[in-house]
Amino acid sequence: MAKKRRFKILDVVTTPYFTPKGSSMRVDALLKKLSKNNDVDLLVYPCGEDPKYKNVRIIRLFPNSKMRLGVSEVSIRKMFLDMLMLFKAFGLMIKNKYDIVHCEDFEAAFVGFILSFFFRKSKYVYDLHNTVEDNLRITRKPEGFIKIAKKISRTVYSRFDLVITNWDVYRNVSKHKQFLLYDQSNINEKKRDIPTKKKYLAYAGNFKKYQGVEEFVKVYAKVNPSFDLVLVGNPTEDLKNLVKNLGLNKKVHLTGLLDVEESNYILTHSEMCLIPRIDGDQPGLKMVHHIMLGKISLASDIDANRELLENKVNSILYSGEEELMKILRDIDSKEYGLKRLEKGIKKTQEHIQEIWSEEYFNENYFKDE
Repeated sequence: MAKKRRFKILDVVTTPYFTPKGSSMRVDALLKKLSKNNDVDLLVYPCGEDPKYKNVRIIRLFPNSKMRLGVSEVSIRKMFLDMLMLFKAFGLMIKNKYDIVHCEDFEAAFVGFILSFFFRKSKYVYDLHNTVEDNLRITRKPEGFIKIAKKISRTVYSRFDLVITNWDVYRNVSKHKQFLLYDQSNINEKKRDIPTKKKYLAYAGNFKKYQGVEEFVKVYAKVNPSFDLVLVGNPTEDLKNLVKNLGLNKKVHLTGLLDVEESNYILTHSEMCLIPRIDGDQPGLKMVHHIMLGKISLASDIDANRELLENKVNSILYSGEEELMKILRDIDSKEYGLKRLEKGIKKTQEHIQEIWSEEYFNENYFKDE
């Protein structure tokens, strides 16, 4: 049943907010929905810009600090901040009678897990961005460590009344507890100079190994097509050296970090957008973003990309180097029948918009209220 009354919500956020990155954008989209007709106390790290939404009271640790913090960084500093978040949240729970404790990402969920033993009258909601075990797996942690983390995660999930997921099925969360909410994305554009006059494919995101960008560049170099690559984001030294060593400085353009709307402009003017990911089970923001921009994704054929992408319906998927080389040659010699994919993209857009709707959110989020 959709919500009928105004709620008092404690929103615990343990990712830098607001910064123009995937996790932060998901936090922002949820905060916008929660604060529309409710009063939200937002407990956040020292990092990021303050949101400008009505009905939101910002409680930022060390508000005048210029501290930097990586989204997935594991460090003594982050553990210290998480401990402070717990103490601060505990104090807020004593002073205020919150109807809902909303926790963004795993560290916040752990805070909520502990609070749930002391303040059980509140409803506990976990917005699960990424599972801990998947994060550990893509960073090549030992299997034994991953198994322990998986057991801890199950225990944490058990204390929550509702788990919001950005993937259709999370096997370790009871089905009746979860509902699907795809990452919401900003699709506005801001004009900027495009670093090539040629036709190009575009990638926007980070350049960690699991994203597969370096492997894509190596295959691209073997084909040496007439079109260029434009890569948006903060490049690693390994990527810069790879481009240089392959003699691709005039064909592979590294823009550095851009804001979301500038990045959108680059993506929109590309022939296709890239998702060359090689590891990880969980879908990311990219496929939703590309679809809502009306763009075709050229993506690796792995589980994480098949959540919304269907080969030759709304995207082009490839398995292995040989198939990717053939596709790149086909793109170079013809349009690859891209027009026929527009109908599939439009249908997928409609599906995403239904899930983004206020009615859908209220019916699922407040269903037991």
